[in-house]
Amino acid sequence: MQATKAIHVVLAMGLALAGCGGEGGEGGEVDPIAAMDAHIAGRKVSTAGADWRVRLPPPIQVGFPKDRRVHWILETNRGRMVVKLWHEVAPLHVSNLIYLTRLGFYDGLTFHRVIQGFMAQGGCPIGNGSGMPGYGLPVEVRKDVKHDRAGLLSTANTGRKNTDGSQFFLTFRPAPELDMGYTVYGEIVEGLDTLRLLEKDGASPQAPSSAPHKRLVIERATVELR
Repeated sequence: MQATKAIHVVLAMGLALAGCGGEGGEGGEVDPIAAMDAHIAGRKVSTAGADWRVRLPPPIQVGFPKDRRVHWILETNRGRMVVKLWHEVAPLHVSNLIYLTRLGFYDGLTFHRVIQGFMAQGGCPIGNGSGMPGYGLPVEVRKDVKHDRAGLLSTANTGRKNTDGSQFFLTFRPAPELDMGYTVYGEIVEGLDTLRLLEKDGASPQAPSSAPHKRLVIERATVELR
């Protein structure tokens, strides 16, 4: 799953874990979205300029409540999908997704690589699969967390260390060949019909290009606690 050809900045684990790590205490009072908003404001992260998406500083890892989960809502030109995020599996990746989404990173980006019977990949700030947000993340993998069904959220990378970033893919089928190499960190809980529409517009596995037949756009992405 090629996501980029080069790393702009590799995220240091010390910085990634410098935030409010772990889960919330009694009552699940932790609000990871508010914590990330505070980080963005405190760091004065800028979205000014045409190239802001490729020069971002890395996020912190935030804490998560015990009794609620972050959901990622994608409004696309083929419909709506809601992804329940697995912070207990990949807290750094969920933190990263909150960070990028709250910045408006994904709004207007495309699914640039869609292969029928495999997956839909999006989140490239350049639009051709070579873009990074300005930093790289290590994978968060577990032997008991597999690409074992359709509708899973995973993060694209180059196959080298610390090249997870903003690019992600949604599976159309089980993909065991990707296990332990790519971070699985969520599942679609609403909108599998939308996922099938994305697949319908994708390239066939035998096509010379993996670009979809039609332009597939993330019109807006949001996160919320449920």
